[in-house]
Amino acid sequence: MRSAVLRALPPLLGVEQAWHLLGEATHDDAPQVLQAVAEASPWDLAAAHRARCATLVDASYDACLASYDGYASYGLLQAMAVWARYAPELSLRLCRTVCDLDSREYWRYAAWALRDLAASDVPHPVGGAAAGSALHAAVSELLAAMHTPEGGLDALKDRDLPALQRLRTLVSPASDRPERPETLRAIAAQLAPEPRLAAERAELLSRLVDRTEEPDTLLERLRELADALEGAGVTVSVRAAGQLGSGWMHGALPERLEASLTAAERLARDGGNVTGLLAAGLVTGTGVALGWPEEWRAVLRLLRGHPHPDVRQQAYATMTEME
Repeated sequence: MRSAVLRALPPLLGVEQAWHLLGEATHDDAPQVLQAVAEASPWDLAAAHRARCATLVDASYDACLASYDGYASYGLLQAMAVWARYAPELSLRLCRTVCDLDSREYWRYAAWALRDLAASDVPHPVGGAAAGSALHAAVSELLAAMHTPEGGLDALKDRDLPALQRLRTLVSPASDRPERPETLRAIAAQLAPEPRLAAERAELLSRLVDRTEEPDTLLERLRELADALEGAGVTVSVRAAGQLGSGWMHGALPERLEASLTAAERLARDGGNVTGLLAAGLVTGTGVALGWPEEWRAVLRLLRGHPHPDVRQQAYATMTEME
């Protein structure tokens, strides 16, 4: 009954008694009552009431989260991320949930909610990944935790590299949200000093590669990616090259296809192992999609004579026509 009353309160928040009931609910022991407070949407409230209600949601965070089990907590944490727009402290609570290595129950769902919040249009310091943001704080704390006894537990029977696992989840692609280039770049810069996250950093930088840019800009992005891949190993480089696929070409102008061809040829002639693998990724994805015109087959032949065997192997694994 109390939870039903609370869910009916949003239109009545112009009455002070309604706020009194909400305040009492944040200290209630009944899960249904706590959940009724946290699951309310700010968009159901008048704009003038959202900040005050967000303060109450923030106060109920710990007790409310403890009332959920398993995947059901994800919906709550998503709701908390929405409320963080009006109560920035909630983004720090999400950060704390992600980084608390003593608790293994909710961190993954909090990481998903936090990375989506970073990719949203909510301004800094709640959104984004610049220094001072909630996501930046979480990444920094977990990077440091990787080098502690608790966070760096190595191949134990019941636990393995917990800080690294959490970091990988936190910096993985955000659901279906468009990604802000400045956010991707900020996270990639944070990960740069940690060699065990070279693959994740390369994935972030590969998502910055816009194959519809001018040739010089495109080549700059690809060289930045190649620099990040130096020393990361062939497996990581091949995976990054594979991400330079063909989906970008839908609606692309012919001159932009020419820019991609120019970049692929320059990388192929560079002579480096990583740059050659990236060129192979561009050639494979684009050549197949275009039906292998001669100019793309010419770059493929160039790669088959590359000085590095890894590049030659990738080029020979690509066929312009099957027997």
